[in-house]
Amino acid sequence: MASWGRRVCGDLVVSAGVVAAVLGVLVSIDERVREQMRVVARAASPTGIGEAGARVREAGLTLFDAARTQSIEHAPLVIVAVIATVLLLALARS
Repeated sequence: MASWGRRVCGDLVVSAGVVAAVLGVLVSIDERVREQMRVVARAASPTGIGEAGARVREAGLTLFDAARTQSIEHAPLVIVAVIATVLLLALARS
């Protein structure tokens, strides 16, 4: 049972790391994402829950749009990265 919990925690850490890495790459590449992250970071104490939710939603939509734009512009690189990730995960599991 302890090994199952350790594996789940390890998977969570890896997943969070991947999300952070993708976010970091998008922030470094796309000016729109960088500006949205600045807006979200400045709003550390929002005046209301609705305003905070709207800012997070807007930042999420900007992230999604930037990821889609970058993946369309660099389609061959995205395909190679996806294939490499799948192969790496397959090798790591065996």
